[in-house]
Amino acid sequence: MALMLADTQHVLDVGRSHRLVTDRQYRALMLRHHGHCAHPGCPNTKNLHAHHRIHWIHGGRTDLDNLLLLCERHHLAHHDGQFHIHTAGAGRFRFVSSDGHDLRAPLRNPASPDSRPLEEEHAAVAADAATPRWDGQRLDRPYAISALAQRRQAAG
Repeated sequence: MALMLADTQHVLDVGRSHRLVTDRQYRALMLRHHGHCAHPGCPNTKNLHAHHRIHWIHGGRTDLDNLLLLCERHHLAHHDGQFHIHTAGAGRFRFVSSDGHDLRAPLRNPASPDSRPLEEEHAAVAADAATPRWDGQRLDRPYAISALAQRRQAAG
């Protein structure tokens, strides 16, 4: 029978013995993040990468408290330095932009006199006016160019 060793360790933790997450760890991350990218507000459920908050090369462990799921777009953005990830305890993380803003906090000051509730500010916009179908995947340039070329050829 597997027992938890301490509050900071989990039976699925593999420490420094493996760099890549195990299948069980990945499933646990999927459950913890409800199958979504952990970046605040990101609804992406495809191409989710297990990411070490403290990178493996810097001594990070392959333990659940050091792992989170990021979609490909946010994973690349993090490695490009667009935001930082801080541990908030018990498998929770805090995202901070490169200029120091908490990414969960609203961008506007709610106490400012010119701020209005979002519903009031956008009352004239239909609820389904802008429904994006983009799932965060990279642009397939050859496909996009061929589709545009076909449309251009058909039009003229």
